[in-house]
Amino acid sequence: GVVITIFLFSVSSHNSSYFDSSTNPNPKFGSWSQIKGPITTHFEEWLKRSGYGADDFAQRFFHEFGSFGGKTNNSQQIKRTPIIFFHGNEDGVLAVPRNYTSGSSSQIEYFMSVGYTPAELYVTTWGDRDSSKSMTNDHSCAMMQRLRRFLLAVLEYTQSRRANIISHSMGVTIARKIVKGGRIYEDEGEGCDLGEPLTDQIGVFIGLTGANLGMCACQGLSKVDKTCSKKNGFWPGDECGQNIFKCFSSHLKMPCKQENY
Repeated sequence: GVVITIFLFSVSSHNSSYFDSSTNPNPKFGSWSQIKGPITTHFEEWLKRSGYGADDFAQRFFHEFGSFGGKTNNSQQIKRTPIIFFHGNEDGVLAVPRNYTSGSSSQIEYFMSVGYTPAELYVTTWGDRDSSKSMTNDHSCAMMQRLRRFLLAVLEYTQSRRANIISHSMGVTIARKIVKGGRIYEDEGEGCDLGEPLTDQIGVFIGLTGANLGMCACQGLSKVDKTCSKKNGFWPGDECGQNIFKCFSSHLKMPCKQENY
């Protein structure tokens, strides 16, 4: 006979109360970020007056861990080129224990230790910080248009000619496309056009471990997981010459003869 084994995994999703450190002061794993958000009242009020209120850049669902940045008042001066951070898939702005990851906390801590202020450091959460849903995230029009507006809002708010970008993982490909502009194609719907390139408004672009050529783990999954979409995901291709489903392999035959493809 045939024996079929079924594995069941229990996944518990979080709610906003988890991110309130005052009600959950001693988590079992990890530690809370020493940096606290959300964006300043001054920045949030400016966003509402300037037509960005519906974008919810404060992300208060995550309490003080959902966003960061902004001036305290009109008189505060911005002396440095603003830095905008883009976090990765299933991550968020600031460190939260357990599987809710570390965000940009250590980077923000470093820049503040060398003289930067929150008026020069900006980041907003773009996902739900739910690891069980990570494969449902792609470069959707809704998300990309919202994050492009965030970049433009920071430039307008700070009145800076340029911004610098530090991005991580999926945040790398998100930020690259936001800056590059142009068309986005989606698996469902007509897609959208982000607009003209913003390259002349970006000073330094740092991308940490971005899947710019796709992800090997997405081979054969372009129709299964949204993250692996051929149109706006991390599909790397399923074959190259005689090499079929061998993205993880080394010493591949021509025309993909290279180490650690």
